[in-house]
Amino acid sequence: MKYSTMSLAIGFAIAAAITLGALPAAANHPVLVEGNNASDAGPGGTAAPPGAAGDYDGDGNVGVAEDTDNATDRIFGTIGAALLGANGGANANGHVVIVGSGRFPEQIMLPNAGGGQAVINGVTLLEAAPGVQANIDAVLQGDAGNATRQAGTGITINTQDSDRVIILRNLTIRNFQIGLQVMGNARVLCEHCRFDSNVVANVMVSGNAKLTLVDCDVRAGGMRFNPGKTPPNPGDGVVFSGQASGVISDCNISGNTAAGIRNTSTATIQVLDSDIFDNTPNLSGKIIKTD
Repeated sequence: MKYSTMSLAIGFAIAAAITLGALPAAANHPVLVEGNNASDAGPGGTAAPPGAAGDYDGDGNVGVAEDTDNATDRIFGTIGAALLGANGGANANGHVVIVGSGRFPEQIMLPNAGGGQAVINGVTLLEAAPGVQANIDAVLQGDAGNATRQAGTGITINTQDSDRVIILRNLTIRNFQIGLQVMGNARVLCEHCRFDSNVVANVMVSGNAKLTLVDCDVRAGGMRFNPGKTPPNPGDGVVFSGQASGVISDCNISGNTAAGIRNTSTATIQVLDSDIFDNTPNLSGKIIKTD
């Protein structure tokens, strides 16, 4: 039997569609996150007067209610949901932009195994838009989840894939045990971010992970008052261990209870054009600092 060129093309297209349909869903499109402060709805609120309380699209939904209200608008109320794949989320592959100033009492994980996300699917950029204040904070007054968040990590990035890059930009992370934890073979670029008041360390890098920290403020590690002082444990600024490596450029690392930069890894950490002051000590381990 002879097949025409058109028939063969249709057959190949059907086979490709079946094959692709079996693959895990991935995304590579922009996703927006509202500035959820829920001020008009109370702590943990999910509704607000349209256009108020960080309601970017004016539909009256904020927080978790915005995560599930529409499968195609690609606007979310929480960062965690925006990074997952449901309802048009980025599925750890693409650009997640926080478009309105707000408070985000969340613990963020990439990938998020608890949310059904086994791997990081591609280059992922999480950032606050220019001029937006995005506070990822363990504490939201009156919220029942404060104690759990304060005992955990703000942002955890843990992947065995070395060909995925995570970019964090214009974020504030505070009041956790660890602000940012980078593990496994993760490759992370962190720009214009602020870390403070994280009890164990503001930033921790371990395994074979690689971190580039550019134009960031890393302050007051180990100092948390809510309402009383939490003992530092130990309160480092940036910590490297295992085989982790990194470059720190144009940063201010100051006022941390313990070391400004502590390196116990096998690699030498490079520090360029950074102000490191009022830590105990400022530098510990194999570090090359160039002004």
